[in-house]
Amino acid sequence: MATAALGIAIPGTADAADDSASPASSAAFSYRCATGWAVSLADGVKIRTQPRNDADVLVTVTKGNERQCLQGYYITGDHYNGCGVYDASAWIYLWTPSGNGYSAMTCWGDVYS
Repeated sequence: MATAALGIAIPGTADAADDSASPASSAAFSYRCATGWAVSLADGVKIRTQPRNDADVLVTVTKGNERQCLQGYYITGDHYNGCGVYDASAWIYLWTPSGNGYSAMTCWGDVYS
């Protein structure tokens, strides 16, 4: 069921990450924040106030940045192209010092210890 939902659209925004950002070659993107922690797969990944491309940006992170995320959760929002995935719409919910926000799920990988 989750696969079908993700196939329809996965997180992000047309401005999910800088246009020059490329995904990590060995890491797959997160599916629903499996571990409660996520790592950014590219430079310039934006965490926004809402799962929309035009929402205010809380923070922009670099590749390798780790954030707490709401485990087992994602939401569909605006469609975006980000981190090597096109026409995605799934957004992951992350914690930042500026407040909680949403980011293109395709730009985040699960952190396993």
